[in-house]
Amino acid sequence: MRFLHQLLLHCVSWIKRACRWPFDKGVPERLCVPCVLGPGEVVTRFICSERQIRKSQARPKPGAFNPSPYIELSVAHTSGLRDAEIWEVGRQTLSGEPGRERIYGRADVPVWSLMDVRLRALRDDEPFRRHTSVVDWPIGTDANETKALWKQITLDLSEDLRISLVLPATPIAQF
Repeated sequence: MRFLHQLLLHCVSWIKRACRWPFDKGVPERLCVPCVLGPGEVVTRFICSERQIRKSQARPKPGAFNPSPYIELSVAHTSGLRDAEIWEVGRQTLSGEPGRERIYGRADVPVWSLMDVRLRALRDDEPFRRHTSVVDWPIGTDANETKALWKQITLDLSEDLRISLVLPATPIAQF
């Protein structure tokens, strides 16, 4: 039993080092993906609809965090980036698809907030560098239960005061 405990500690230590490795200087960032982000990291949800922003309270609405129709929420890993760099990452996410032409705001989300609602942030760098998927959304016994579970999680995230809403001076569009 002691051997298994030591092995577990060794594996956890190795994983922590592996997930920190890309942030060392001189090491290509793509070598350590996918990896689970820790509680001290920050991810950003780019908001492409004005309807998902509650401007009067400077808060994202619950819909900004809804992963539907998928079971993952697409965000970007933005820890350590300056404001202009974060908006540039957001510009990379835009496409010609309906609803993806402009960014009206962003929600900067500490991974700790995701962990509080039993979600994880998994950086995978696909389809763009720094892409991260918020995973482990609960699945209910039927569609209505799943919808109710997700509704509560998105409501909790929209009311979490650690999550900040940042609005650009003008909406950000593709070049």
